[in-house]
Amino acid sequence: MEKNSIVLVKMLLLSTSRYNQYKYTKDEEKKKEILSNIIGTYILYALFAVYGMAMCIEYNSYGMIENTPLMCAISISSLDFIFTFFKANGYLYNFKEYDSVMSLPFKPKTVAACKFLYMYIRRMPWYLSLSLSMMAGYGIFAKPSIAVYPLWIIMSFILPLIPMIVAAFLSFIITKLSLGFEKKALVQTALSFAAVTLCFFLKNIFDEFFSKGKMQQTLRDITKTSDKVASIYLPIDWFNRAITKLDLLGFILLIVTSVLLFIVTFSIVGRNYRQINTSLKSHGKSSGFTIRNLKERSVVKSIAYKEYKRLISSTMYMLNVIMGEFLVIVAGIVFFVLGYDKVMGYLMKDIPVSLDVYRPAIPFIVYLFIGMGSTTTCTPSLEGKNLWIIKSLPIDKKTIYQGKILFNMYVTVPCMAFATLCMAISANVHIFDIVLYLIVGTVMCFFSSCWGCSCGIKHMLLDWENEVEVFQQNVVVVTYMLPNMFISILLMIVAIVFGVFVGQKVIITALILIMSVFAVISYKKVMSLCR
Repeated sequence: MEKNSIVLVKMLLLSTSRYNQYKYTKDEEKKKEILSNIIGTYILYALFAVYGMAMCIEYNSYGMIENTPLMCAISISSLDFIFTFFKANGYLYNFKEYDSVMSLPFKPKTVAACKFLYMYIRRMPWYLSLSLSMMAGYGIFAKPSIAVYPLWIIMSFILPLIPMIVAAFLSFIITKLSLGFEKKALVQTALSFAAVTLCFFLKNIFDEFFSKGKMQQTLRDITKTSDKVASIYLPIDWFNRAITKLDLLGFILLIVTSVLLFIVTFSIVGRNYRQINTSLKSHGKSSGFTIRNLKERSVVKSIAYKEYKRLISSTMYMLNVIMGEFLVIVAGIVFFVLGYDKVMGYLMKDIPVSLDVYRPAIPFIVYLFIGMGSTTTCTPSLEGKNLWIIKSLPIDKKTIYQGKILFNMYVTVPCMAFATLCMAISANVHIFDIVLYLIVGTVMCFFSSCWGCSCGIKHMLLDWENEVEVFQQNVVVVTYMLPNMFISILLMIVAIVFGVFVGQKVIITALILIMSVFAVISYKKVMSLCR
């Protein structure tokens, strides 16, 4: 890489470094916010490390510790591809500092490559926390040669490159294909969701992960499938051979292939880079206007409509916020087509309990998807440096956030209702129970909207240069997603266990009241933060 390119990458890193912001800011509130973000990030790194060590302990307990390098390579490659696929568009294209960066004496392909390396460096700690913890577990239980450790550490930096390059190139193709359409963001999102769906269905090429038997048999089935994956995706096999057999050829092939693929990919991307960014920043105009009746909306509904326009204009926004809604619709269709009993029987085959017991869990299964994200966690921050414009309008802050909450309800409630109806009909649930399921689902959507809004306001980030920074605020992820996930799982368990003793209708009604209390408390919290 050219020396000037290193300077550009360094500039990008320094300009977004939380440590730099913490060091030089004079605002004490800002320092607290940055510190909480750093702490949240390290908590997530620790969770990844714990997961990696737990995998090693599990494999060792069944005498399968030799499969750890293979699973490490598969885990990192899979996570890397998914993370990059959903983030690459925001990092590489249509970023705020595009004009200032392109005015510098760099070729377009150099800027594209530097933005990719910036993304690679920002995501590297996630993969290292998993890889190094699994290396430690492998070292403790397998006691390999000392030469394994430097090989593992070096390849931990190289292994994520190929999945990242492939995901970035796929994002490039999707972006390129969408440029001829007026609604570029919607077309990009549709193509991206189609690609994700295809990836989910491609796994059926392999044998089922969970066939028959207990945990040990399950691990053996996963190992067999992992061997098939490694035979198809060779970098995983190269990593595994280099660790388990000290095969230097695999080590060299991984490095050389990564470098060559990087050079070829960004030579192709570089030729189209300026055109893509220019097209994304331009807005099609037409002189064929037709005057129609103007619709009158309340202020709250107008703000919700503004949020809708913001959503459909940003592929990054849609991919990072409404993925749960997309998945729950797919899940609803799967349940409806295959049947509730068949799907639940497949998922719960090792638990000797009647499937009727799991019917009260339907609204909470749906909410596990719906609650994955909320538009209200990021909409306060997405106002960015334009927040002063909103504040200058004669609109109360409470009204603004009521509009943001209403918009999230517009997004989540229809998806929740569709998936709940699909699952309930396939499970032959009584009509009165379906009504209760829809009510508790709506209440939980309201709770999610209010809880997400309180997290978004409390941890608002306004001085961002790239909207990706808004979607990867780790402190918001921790404060919103983890409590939300634990509550939904707890309520699911309560619905299943107590529904057997006191009846489904009674327990669902009780949970509606409980969630209503949580929702009201969260709403009042939002209103108190608006003062």
